[in-house]
Amino acid sequence: VTELKPSKDVLYTSKIFPLDFIAIQNCLAILQSGSRLQMISEETFKDTKKYIAFLEEHRSTDIYMLPSMYKIRYKQIPDCVKHIYLSAETCVDLPASEKQEVINLYISSETGFCCAQFSCDGRQGNMPLGKPTSKKALLLLGQDNIAVSEAEVGDIYAYLPYTRGYINRPDE
Repeated sequence: VTELKPSKDVLYTSKIFPLDFIAIQNCLAILQSGSRLQMISEETFKDTKKYIAFLEEHRSTDIYMLPSMYKIRYKQIPDCVKHIYLSAETCVDLPASEKQEVINLYISSETGFCCAQFSCDGRQGNMPLGKPTSKKALLLLGQDNIAVSEAEVGDIYAYLPYTRGYINRPDE
């Protein structure tokens, strides 16, 4: 085992998420990118001082958290953190961060694929879903699954290249 030494070429990442299938996918993606995955105990996460100390000690550059947690801790996040990724809750009335880029991720709950992202800018109200992560990532469909224009109401359809609907449910 080779010890990872701090370097400007290494991305240090801390992510907070429940341990489920999506979490395992996220862990593998972090490791495949050459990053170091930091696992944090629930006790450390719940204690703000311990959490901040953990981020500083491990020089974490990217963290994931719920928008509700961001609202509580955004002023305390250390300078080593460069990106804060938010998802799993609606982003409403988020304060802007002066130190970090805050990114709202729209993730398909069925598969865990990120379909869109929006760089949060401190605006009030609901945050937009943002721009699709690929040209085919999102469609807005009306009745009869026909695409609607930007001004019309419709349902979001997330194009996911590795899935083709629900098992034994060809209509969805």
